[in-house]
Amino acid sequence: MFCFARPRLMLLTSNPLARQYEPLHDIDVEAAWTLLNNFDNEYVAFFNCGQDAGRSRMCKHMQLMPLPKDTFAAFLDRDDGKEPNVPFYWFYRRLQPQVTTISIVIPAYEELCGTATLAPALAH
Repeated sequence: MFCFARPRLMLLTSNPLARQYEPLHDIDVEAAWTLLNNFDNEYVAFFNCGQDAGRSRMCKHMQLMPLPKDTFAAFLDRDDGKEPNVPFYWFYRRLQPQVTTISIVIPAYEELCGTATLAPALAH
């Protein structure tokens, strides 16, 4: 596993039999959400589970790293931001930090997973 950011953190599931190719469970999403809301600085959590994208460890895990400045997703922080043209599928859902609770985050994650699952078929 390689991560350019420092510090880099890995959030492991408490189930050693859970595999990286399995979707996140509600408790996994809630654990990441709890961490993100308790760091002093802004972090990003991500879950790479595809055969070609980050499934370097079989045990289920998410990665957390400091939110880089001026990433391709920086437009999300601006109302007038324009989506970048990038050579891969990616999906997002804007959440309002002041009113977002885990009861909003989990359905948003499930919706995005459904969209991501359909994307390759829609592109052909």
